[in-house]
Amino acid sequence: MPIASLIAVLPLLVACQSTPDENTGPPDDQPIIDTTPGAVVYELDTSASVTDLIFTGVGTTGPQSGTWDSWNVQVTRELDADSEEMEGLEGLQIQLVVDATTVSTSIDALTNHLKTDDFFDVDNFPEAGFASTSITHIEGDSYQVTGEMTLRGTTAAHSFEATIEELDYAIHTTAEMTFSRFDYGLHDGGGTDADSVGPGANEVTLTYDVTLAMLMTL
Repeated sequence: MPIASLIAVLPLLVACQSTPDENTGPPDDQPIIDTTPGAVVYELDTSASVTDLIFTGVGTTGPQSGTWDSWNVQVTRELDADSEEMEGLEGLQIQLVVDATTVSTSIDALTNHLKTDDFFDVDNFPEAGFASTSITHIEGDSYQVTGEMTLRGTTAAHSFEATIEELDYAIHTTAEMTFSRFDYGLHDGGGTDADSVGPGANEVTLTYDVTLAMLMTL
Protein backbone atom coordinates (compact mmCIF):
# COMPACT_ATOMS: atom_id res chain seq x y z
CA MET A 1 0.00 0.00 0.00
CA PRO A 2 2.34 2.25 -0.85
CA ILE A 3 1.10 4.94 -2.24
CA ALA A 4 0.68 7.11 -3.84
CA SER A 5 -0.62 8.25 -5.63
CA LEU A 6 -1.25 10.78 -6.26
CA ILE A 7 -3.10 13.16 -7.67
CA ALA A 8 -3.80 16.26 -9.24
CA VAL A 9 -1.47 18.64 -10.67
CA LEU A 10 -1.12 21.19 -13.31
CA PRO A 11 1.23 23.24 -15.20
CA LEU A 12 1.63 26.74 -14.32
CA LEU A 13 1.48 29.11 -17.20
CA VAL A 14 3.03 32.02 -15.42
CA ALA A 15 6.24 33.79 -16.35
CA CYS A 16 8.10 32.90 -13.20
CA GLN A 17 9.78 29.94 -11.62
CA SER A 18 8.38 28.72 -8.30
CA THR A 19 9.70 26.37 -5.66
CA PRO A 20 7.24 24.56 -3.38
CA ASP A 21 7.36 25.32 0.30
CA GLU A 22 8.08 22.41 2.60
CA ASN A 23 4.88 20.49 3.20
CA THR A 24 4.16 19.48 6.77
CA GLY A 25 1.39 17.04 5.82
CA PRO A 26 -2.31 17.06 6.56
CA PRO A 27 -3.96 18.53 9.65
CA ASP A 28 -4.81 16.14 12.47
CA ASP A 29 -8.55 16.70 11.94
CA GLN A 30 -8.60 15.56 8.30
CA PRO A 31 -9.89 11.98 8.22
CA ILE A 32 -10.26 10.23 4.89
CA ILE A 33 -11.72 6.83 4.49
CA ASP A 34 -13.72 4.40 6.59
CA THR A 35 -11.80 1.29 7.56
CA THR A 36 -13.18 -2.23 7.15
CA PRO A 37 -12.94 -5.28 9.41
CA GLY A 38 -10.14 -7.72 8.71
CA ALA A 39 -7.61 -5.17 7.54
CA VAL A 40 -4.45 -3.41 8.69
CA VAL A 41 -4.59 0.37 8.33
CA TYR A 42 -1.72 2.71 7.42
CA GLU A 43 -1.78 6.50 7.45
CA LEU A 44 0.62 9.24 6.44
CA ASP A 45 3.49 9.59 8.91
CA THR A 46 3.88 13.35 9.23
CA SER A 47 6.94 12.91 11.45
CA ALA A 48 8.96 11.36 8.60
CA SER A 49 12.02 13.28 7.43
CA VAL A 50 10.51 13.65 3.94
CA THR A 51 6.82 14.11 3.15
CA ASP A 52 6.41 15.41 -0.36
CA LEU A 53 3.57 15.67 -2.85
CA ILE A 54 4.73 18.00 -5.62
CA PHE A 55 3.39 18.87 -9.06
CA THR A 56 5.48 20.31 -11.87
CA GLY A 57 4.27 21.78 -15.15
CA VAL A 58 5.76 23.81 -17.97
CA GLY A 59 5.15 27.54 -17.78
CA THR A 60 6.20 30.28 -20.15
CA THR A 61 9.72 30.36 -18.66
CA GLY A 62 10.18 26.65 -18.05
CA PRO A 63 9.26 24.11 -15.35
CA GLN A 64 7.27 25.44 -12.39
CA SER A 65 6.27 23.54 -9.27
CA GLY A 66 3.87 23.66 -6.36
CA THR A 67 2.22 21.53 -3.70
CA TRP A 68 -0.81 21.53 -1.38
CA ASP A 69 -0.77 22.48 2.29
CA SER A 70 -3.49 19.96 3.22
CA TRP A 71 -3.62 16.39 1.91
CA ASN A 72 -3.75 12.91 3.33
CA VAL A 73 -3.40 9.31 2.24
CA GLN A 74 -4.71 6.18 3.86
CA VAL A 75 -4.09 2.55 2.92
CA THR A 76 -5.75 -0.67 3.97
CA ARG A 77 -4.14 -4.09 3.74
CA GLU A 78 -6.30 -7.18 3.90
CA LEU A 79 -5.74 -9.98 6.40
CA ASP A 80 -5.92 -13.60 5.31
CA ALA A 81 -9.12 -14.97 6.82
CA ASP A 82 -7.51 -18.28 7.80
CA SER A 83 -4.02 -17.35 8.96
CA GLU A 84 -4.78 -13.74 10.00
CA GLU A 85 -1.46 -12.82 8.37
CA MET A 86 -1.24 -9.68 6.25
CA GLU A 87 -1.69 -10.11 2.52
CA GLY A 88 1.17 -9.07 0.22
CA LEU A 89 1.64 -5.52 -1.00
CA GLU A 90 -0.34 -6.31 -4.15
CA GLY A 91 -3.45 -6.40 -1.96
CA LEU A 92 -3.05 -2.80 -0.82
CA GLN A 93 -5.94 -0.38 -1.29
CA ILE A 94 -4.92 3.27 -1.49
CA GLN A 95 -6.93 6.44 -1.17
CA LEU A 96 -5.46 9.94 -1.43
CA VAL A 97 -7.47 13.07 -0.65
CA VAL A 98 -6.24 16.57 -1.48
CA ASP A 99 -7.76 19.85 -0.34
CA ALA A 100 -7.39 21.66 -3.67
CA THR A 101 -8.09 25.03 -2.03
CA THR A 102 -4.72 24.80 -0.26
CA VAL A 103 -2.62 24.78 -3.45
CA SER A 104 0.64 26.56 -2.72
CA THR A 105 3.66 27.96 -4.57
CA SER A 106 6.34 30.46 -3.62
CA ILE A 107 4.65 33.14 -5.75
CA ASP A 108 1.38 34.59 -4.43
CA ALA A 109 0.14 35.68 -7.87
CA LEU A 110 0.74 32.18 -9.25
CA THR A 111 -0.96 30.52 -6.29
CA ASN A 112 -4.04 32.73 -6.70
CA HIS A 113 -4.16 32.05 -10.45
CA LEU A 114 -4.08 28.28 -9.90
CA LYS A 115 -7.21 28.59 -7.74
CA THR A 116 -9.25 30.20 -10.54
CA ASP A 117 -11.32 28.47 -13.21
CA ASP A 118 -8.31 28.64 -15.54
CA PHE A 119 -6.87 25.77 -13.52
CA PHE A 120 -8.16 24.02 -10.36
CA ASP A 121 -11.36 26.09 -10.02
CA VAL A 122 -11.31 25.44 -6.28
CA ASP A 123 -14.60 27.24 -5.58
CA ASN A 124 -16.46 24.61 -7.59
CA PHE A 125 -14.10 21.66 -7.06
CA PRO A 126 -12.49 21.99 -3.61
CA GLU A 127 -11.31 18.38 -3.43
CA ALA A 128 -9.16 16.12 -5.60
CA GLY A 129 -7.93 12.60 -5.08
CA PHE A 130 -6.70 9.21 -6.21
CA ALA A 131 -8.03 5.70 -5.46
CA SER A 132 -6.17 2.57 -6.49
CA THR A 133 -7.92 -0.28 -8.29
CA SER A 134 -4.98 -2.71 -8.55
CA ILE A 135 -1.30 -3.08 -7.65
CA THR A 136 0.96 -5.48 -9.58
CA HIS A 137 4.45 -6.54 -8.55
CA ILE A 138 7.10 -5.93 -11.24
CA GLU A 139 10.34 -6.91 -9.49
CA GLY A 140 12.15 -6.10 -6.28
CA ASP A 141 10.51 -3.03 -4.73
CA SER A 142 8.91 -1.95 -8.02
CA TYR A 143 5.14 -2.13 -8.47
CA GLN A 144 2.64 -1.01 -11.10
CA VAL A 145 -0.12 1.05 -9.47
CA THR A 146 -3.39 1.47 -11.37
CA GLY A 147 -6.27 3.62 -10.22
CA GLU A 148 -8.52 6.61 -10.83
CA MET A 149 -7.54 10.21 -10.30
CA THR A 150 -10.16 12.90 -9.81
CA LEU A 151 -9.29 16.52 -10.53
CA ARG A 152 -11.53 19.48 -11.26
CA GLY A 153 -14.57 17.18 -11.22
CA THR A 154 -13.16 14.80 -13.86
CA THR A 155 -12.13 11.22 -13.11
CA ALA A 156 -9.72 9.30 -15.35
CA ALA A 157 -7.74 6.06 -15.12
CA HIS A 158 -3.97 6.20 -14.63
CA SER A 159 -1.20 3.63 -14.23
CA PHE A 160 2.35 4.35 -13.03
CA GLU A 161 5.36 2.59 -11.58
CA ALA A 162 6.07 3.09 -7.88
CA THR A 163 8.75 1.96 -5.46
CA ILE A 164 7.23 0.40 -2.35
CA GLU A 165 9.38 -0.71 0.57
CA GLU A 166 8.00 -2.54 3.60
CA LEU A 167 9.55 -1.37 6.86
CA ASP A 168 8.86 -2.32 10.49
CA TYR A 169 5.24 -1.27 11.00
CA ALA A 170 5.48 1.13 8.07
CA ILE A 171 5.70 1.46 4.30
CA HIS A 172 7.85 3.90 2.35
CA THR A 173 6.85 4.71 -1.23
CA THR A 174 8.01 7.02 -3.99
CA ALA A 175 6.73 7.55 -7.52
CA GLU A 176 6.41 9.89 -10.47
CA MET A 177 3.26 10.10 -12.59
CA THR A 178 2.82 12.17 -15.75
CA PHE A 179 -0.50 13.13 -17.36
CA SER A 180 -1.95 15.69 -19.76
CA ARG A 181 -3.46 18.75 -18.11
CA PHE A 182 -5.94 19.00 -20.98
CA ASP A 183 -7.58 15.78 -19.78
CA TYR A 184 -8.77 17.79 -16.77
CA GLY A 185 -9.55 21.16 -18.35
CA LEU A 186 -6.44 22.89 -17.02
CA HIS A 187 -5.61 25.23 -19.85
CA ASP A 188 -5.52 28.90 -18.80
CA GLY A 189 -7.67 29.96 -21.75
CA GLY A 190 -4.64 29.94 -24.05
CA GLY A 191 -5.37 26.62 -25.73
CA THR A 192 -7.51 23.56 -25.11
CA ASP A 193 -5.39 20.74 -26.56
CA ALA A 194 -1.76 19.62 -26.79
CA ASP A 195 -1.40 20.95 -30.35
CA SER A 196 -2.07 24.51 -29.22
CA VAL A 197 0.90 24.75 -26.84
CA GLY A 198 4.63 24.25 -27.05
CA PRO A 199 6.41 20.88 -26.70
CA GLY A 200 5.82 19.33 -23.31
CA ALA A 201 3.62 22.19 -22.11
CA ASN A 202 0.59 19.92 -21.88
CA GLU A 203 2.31 17.53 -19.45
CA VAL A 204 2.14 17.67 -15.69
CA THR A 205 4.27 15.49 -13.43
CA LEU A 206 3.19 14.51 -9.94
CA THR A 207 5.85 13.13 -7.61
CA TYR A 208 5.56 11.89 -4.06
CA ASP A 209 7.82 10.58 -1.33
CA VAL A 210 5.85 9.40 1.70
CA THR A 211 6.06 7.07 4.65
CA LEU A 212 2.92 5.37 5.90
CA ALA A 213 2.75 4.20 9.50
CA MET A 214 0.68 1.23 10.64
CA LEU A 215 -2.16 2.35 12.87
CA MET A 216 -4.09 -0.70 13.97
CA THR A 217 -5.47 -4.12 13.17
CA LEU A 218 -9.26 -4.30 13.06
